[in-house]
Amino acid sequence: MKALRLLFGFIGWTLNTLVLLIVAALLTRAAVEFVTALATLVPIKFLVKTLDPSLQYVYGSVGLPWTRDARGLGLPVFAILLYLARGFVGDAYDRYIEPLLRSRPKAIPAGPRPAAAAAAAPGSPVDHSAATLLLPPAPVQSVTGTQFLPSQGEPGGVPRSIGRYEIIEELGRGAMGTVYKANDPKIGRTVAIKTISAVGMGPEMDEYRARFLIEAKSAGRLNHPGVVGVYDVAEDASGRPCLVLEFVKGTTLDRLASDTPPTLGQTLDYISQIARALDYAHAQGIVHRDVKPANIMVTAHGQAKLSDFGIAKIEGTTMTIAGQVLGTPAFMSPEQCMGKPVSHRSDIFSLGTVLYTLLAGIKPFPGNTFTSVAYKVVHTEYMPLREVDPKLPPELDAIVTRCLAKDPAARYESAGSIADALDAVRIALPPPVAALAPEVVQT
Repeated sequence: MKALRLLFGFIGWTLNTLVLLIVAALLTRAAVEFVTALATLVPIKFLVKTLDPSLQYVYGSVGLPWTRDARGLGLPVFAILLYLARGFVGDAYDRYIEPLLRSRPKAIPAGPRPAAAAAAAPGSPVDHSAATLLLPPAPVQSVTGTQFLPSQGEPGGVPRSIGRYEIIEELGRGAMGTVYKANDPKIGRTVAIKTISAVGMGPEMDEYRARFLIEAKSAGRLNHPGVVGVYDVAEDASGRPCLVLEFVKGTTLDRLASDTPPTLGQTLDYISQIARALDYAHAQGIVHRDVKPANIMVTAHGQAKLSDFGIAKIEGTTMTIAGQVLGTPAFMSPEQCMGKPVSHRSDIFSLGTVLYTLLAGIKPFPGNTFTSVAYKVVHTEYMPLREVDPKLPPELDAIVTRCLAKDPAARYESAGSIADALDAVRIALPPPVAALAPEVVQT
């Protein structure tokens, strides 16, 4: 199946490239009829000499004359139609073919649930001390929800210390910087230190510095079991700002879903926990703006934690980062894609996208570029859960539909309401079918 996806991907890229080249050639040929000076350029001469016989034959085959007007006006129309057809085919591939080629996880079983979760009332906190059966036995170690690339080490090796913190080891490297495991000698606490990569000087460094300060200011205000805590801000030897974070031993939700897909009960439990963490953050006036599986950690005790408030926006302020559209396209809300003001309901849309992705095994708005994904998020509808997997409880389809409403006012009023709805579905799940013990025959 993976080989088929690669083959279809290569064929799609080849055809896409050819169409774009043909469109460019047609528009250039049409421009020659209105800008005659172009005809003196050697490359344009070659283009006209090569294209004209074929185009004249095509025109003649449908009874069109090879006149100046036919060339100057007809070729752009044909180029536009060809480009629109390319977009239509690409959209059909993303919507129908790609889900079939994608290797989807097995059907999510009801699975074992901790006794505390099964007995709890909707919306009540769940004790995860007895939930060790929910997770794979060997969690992948990660920190802060960052998807790390293989660590290559800093130039000159791993530093011995950053500020007062003693570096133990380098954990990995993400898009923004390096993360170290460190010790705080003052209180003997293990922490994670997140640094900025050497991205340059001037405005570029200032932008990254601003992002770190925003993350520290927003996440530092939050004290909740479902949020990766920010303890301090430090600077390394080169003056780059560093965040001192809670050290979380676990795995990111996207890695967990890929390696050992959680059961339906686990999935609902994790998203419910993150919904309550978001509800807490929203009550503090903080919008996360980048809710996605890679920013959700799951510990060995079944605790889900939301991390990376680096692009959070604190209500009452206007500072983001140089006015950019921030977030991860596949999980952004329509208002984010259009660069409009966001609210807590933007996080609710993103959380609904995460829930859909985990339940369906595919993203609701797939695409290969920011533009194609953003267009679908704003203008198109996703494939309903009931069509992807009819075995899922119908209540989940209703929850996802409300979360993914294009109009923010039509979404849930609060993330806490999502948690209540998910808890109700989770508690109503049938208990797992126990395996029958082999019959013992006495002799």
